[in-house]
Amino acid sequence: MYNSKSFKRPKKQQKASKFFEGYIQRYGENFLQYITEPAAIARLKKDMHRLIKDIAYGNVNINKYGRYFTPQFNFWLIEVVDEEYVRKSTILSALNLYCTTYPGDENSLRVRAEANESYHAYRIIYERIYALNKTGDLNNITVLPNALKYSYKNTI
Repeated sequence: MYNSKSFKRPKKQQKASKFFEGYIQRYGENFLQYITEPAAIARLKKDMHRLIKDIAYGNVNINKYGRYFTPQFNFWLIEVVDEEYVRKSTILSALNLYCTTYPGDENSLRVRAEANESYHAYRIIYERIYALNKTGDLNNITVLPNALKYSYKNTI
């Protein structure tokens, strides 16, 4: 019989950021210096959705990856988050209008509930990334996984 007081769960190990590790593997530790052409910037911004997911799930170790959050990188990140936030807001507004026009449609109500969770998740992400952009405080990234409810993480 084991003693429940002496049983300790192993600490959950933080996963590596797929976004940062991918860019480090492709371009090396100083990958940001190679992101200068418009096509490379566009590709980076497209890949930032993976970074947003990494941040939401707590896979961004600021001790390891914090140096990449430069003012220029933060600017690109806030642009991506802002675009997605506006998109989620527009979708939610359209679904609210549809559900008002056609009340009682179960599928529409379910989709609207999912869109509402996604909108709130991106609102929280936007607020934190905006604060990071303004202050440069990397703690805005570390609090995001706790700020997002589990159900919100599934909508990212």
